[in-house]
Amino acid sequence: MWILEKRGPSYELARLYLRLGANEGTQGNYEQERLYYHKALSISSTVGSDQGSINALAHLGNFYADYDESSSDIGKYNPYVNYDSATRYYDLAEQLAVKISDKEGMAELTGAKEKLSMMRGKGMNHSRMNLTALNVA
Repeated sequence: MWILEKRGPSYELARLYLRLGANEGTQGNYEQERLYYHKALSISSTVGSDQGSINALAHLGNFYADYDESSSDIGKYNPYVNYDSATRYYDLAEQLAVKISDKEGMAELTGAKEKLSMMRGKGMNHSRMNLTALNVA
């Protein structure tokens, strides 16, 4: 399903695709979820919305990390789980967050990256957390 908007691509349209993707993921339609997140990223890039791109990249990172706060079945059903891809999308989102001085985004991405690190069996990077805390404050 694609949404047709007379006004053309916009930040709001990208947000709708993120919501559609999240809904598809809840229903276990992971391929469609992934496609909606990429569509949101494409729209955000087209309209030049760094914030929209950060949101789409973070959703893609969460998708590949299979990070969903409402789910306790990490990696059980999502065949796309790929921690390297998750890291890549989180890094891209973090670069944009730094570029636009999105302190809240930086903090959320640092938390997501630390959770991913723990899911990979690695410990927390306290120096990274402290550096982010200093930049956010």
